[in-house]
Amino acid sequence: MRAWLVITGMLISQIAWTQSRIGSLNFGGSFAFSQTNFSENYLEGHADYRVSKMVSLKGKGLYSLDQDIPAHFLLAGPNFHFQDKSFDPYLSIGNGINITSNDAVPAVHFGGGFNYYLGSIFHFNAEYQWINNPLGNGLTPFLSVGLYFNLKLL
Repeated sequence: MRAWLVITGMLISQIAWTQSRIGSLNFGGSFAFSQTNFSENYLEGHADYRVSKMVSLKGKGLYSLDQDIPAHFLLAGPNFHFQDKSFDPYLSIGNGINITSNDAVPAVHFGGGFNYYLGSIFHFNAEYQWINNPLGNGLTPFLSVGLYFNLKLL
């Protein structure tokens, strides 16, 4: 009986949360891999604010764990969501700055991913994106996965 009540409560809170994410702020961190062989490692942190049912504004930073060629990123831009449910796929574009040990250059990124909401407090995120390379070698692919917190502001 107790397990049934807990499961029912979790389902009801999930349904209530997915009805409206407008005004919610999501923040958290993830681990990211880059390059075609995914040999470079990054820590990623981001904040995402949902301004409408299908659009959110995201700011993120990636910190390189590779000390041989450090390249850090600060990026911002909109995410375009396809649905407002527990499984929430999106496309992302934006620009920012790419900081290396010698220079800071403009950066652009685009990609896509999904959020999977685990209730009203947490969600899982996976994203594949391309960011221009600080060495001028074109676009570098990044794969990031992480766990994020949800905060309802409005």
